[in-house]
Amino acid sequence: VLSALSFKDGQLFPVSIEDQCDTENAATLNRVLWNEKNMDNATREMCNDIGERWWVKKQSEESLMKEMDQMYNKYYGPTGTLNVMDAAGRRAVLQAEDPMGGRVESCLNKYLIIWEEEKPFSGEPFFEWLDFGAGRMINLHTHDSKGFSCLRKHQHQFRRKWFNETERENLRVDVKTTDNGKSVRLIYRNSQKPVPHMNTDMVWGLDDEIYVIDRESYDTWNHAVGHTSIFSAGPVKLAGGFWVGKKGKLNEIDLNSGHYKPRAGGYNIKLFQKFIMDLGVTPEAIEWPSEEE
Repeated sequence: VLSALSFKDGQLFPVSIEDQCDTENAATLNRVLWNEKNMDNATREMCNDIGERWWVKKQSEESLMKEMDQMYNKYYGPTGTLNVMDAAGRRAVLQAEDPMGGRVESCLNKYLIIWEEEKPFSGEPFFEWLDFGAGRMINLHTHDSKGFSCLRKHQHQFRRKWFNETERENLRVDVKTTDNGKSVRLIYRNSQKPVPHMNTDMVWGLDDEIYVIDRESYDTWNHAVGHTSIFSAGPVKLAGGFWVGKKGKLNEIDLNSGHYKPRAGGYNIKLFQKFIMDLGVTPEAIEWPSEEE
């Protein structure tokens, strides 16, 4: 069926409906929203009737649920992993796996429920269903428990910015001490500038490096939502939490992170304390959380 003409090298060429639909879908995959208003009704219906999309192989509901369980097991583990499954369940997995990057997982979970209960089942993996497939037209006019809007436009606007390797390098800090270890400052290694506001998200990585971003900088990252997972969602970290201070001086460390559970049994607190002390910091220089917290 010929439904359109394309212009190339000064000549008009007929375009099949399959190619036209693929062009629309390819644009979608390039993160351009598929505006169906630009397609006439006949073209839209034919696109929907083509069947197997080139970008996804349809699966049974059973196999996709099994795949979700495998992701669940992939991230669930010891301290430092996404071991919030008992409380957050699959929402934590959604956060780590989101190909669009860091949408609010509690809202994603609302869409997940619709996907799981869909009859007949689409056969599309969740994120393909949500962004490109049968679920792409669903737009929930609701909020999560913290007040975040679950509308798609807000999900894309207010999301977690995940940093790539180069960006993380610029967030790596060195611990500087003065007054015989009784005063502690954090200095960004690359720029040699102090961390400005000292109300920060931080992680301590397996590379024995500390990464910090002050929360007042989030607006420069397209209104991103703060979270300890922003340094790289999913992979194991030794600790995550918040650092508090003033004018670059570190006063308090709060290792609370529902994402990485660094406080389990106080083990990571002791490890991190030893790491900091080995850098020349005295125990009384920083206020630490108790092991019972």
